[in-house]
Amino acid sequence: MGSTSDRAIYNLQNSDLCAIDPWIASALISIADMHNLKTKYLNKAFALSNENNLSEFSRSELKSSLGTIELRHGANKAAKRLFRQSLVDPTENALAQARWMTKKFGLDSSLVVEQSKKVTAPFESNSWVHYYNKRFIDCINEALLWASFDSLNPEPVILASFVESTFLENDNKTLQIIDNATPVQKADPTVINNKVFSLIELGRLEEGIAILNKQNILKLPDRDKLTFIATLGFAAFRSGNSELGRKYYQTAISGFINIGEPINATVAKYYYAREEKRLNSEFSYALISDVKDEIKGKNIFAFDELSNKL
Repeated sequence: MGSTSDRAIYNLQNSDLCAIDPWIASALISIADMHNLKTKYLNKAFALSNENNLSEFSRSELKSSLGTIELRHGANKAAKRLFRQSLVDPTENALAQARWMTKKFGLDSSLVVEQSKKVTAPFESNSWVHYYNKRFIDCINEALLWASFDSLNPEPVILASFVESTFLENDNKTLQIIDNATPVQKADPTVINNKVFSLIELGRLEEGIAILNKQNILKLPDRDKLTFIATLGFAAFRSGNSELGRKYYQTAISGFINIGEPINATVAKYYYAREEKRLNSEFSYALISDVKDEIKGKNIFAFDELSNKL
């Protein structure tokens, strides 16, 4: 087998437990979906999700995973039904997967909040519910609780630092959040990138570039690599090299599109447009108009107010 994900799919599919254990089936579906890989167990997974001899709790993550599959195939009604079922007696992961349902389908966020009371540590799902309701301070507070509870997971630090810098525009606080993270969380490429961004935003250009120069960007996964390339564009603009900055940003934008991450492409384009506007360049008007249309068209709602400032 080639990649780690290929081997994981192979091992899970060849496990006798896959057809009878909803936890293993959920892991198989999630890994396959994440890496656009096929699995022969999809029909069996749907049957397993309807097995009434199993508890709602044990099936919650499987129903969330299947809901995601249905969503990707345009079966919105079926996806909504599966996500609602996953919240009958949810795990923390099932709550977290339902977080964006509050925006995607107009699901009443109170359902997620109410069900979160059944979970010992619902910090992740609460963080995202607050995020999608634009309660950014509450989002950060929950994310920091999540980071403390799950100290080996960089995701809460990524979320808290991103929200603090992007929407609250407090990059000093962003650096505090990252500095207070655990060593494992700090070592994550996205956390490092967020730190670099905030340093440059605060005018601490040399510090940010020094950290960038230490990263072996070419060996990173595509998403992380392209995120760093966008930040290199930011650094180049702030260093006075707008031509190089444009090349980096355009590379990142086209790269995100090529790997199927159009929202990240638009976010990169937003920051690119912001730099062109700062210079009042000849490219700024068309770029700003384009990115505003994309933010509206892709419903990147959190960036609505930011795009209006361009």
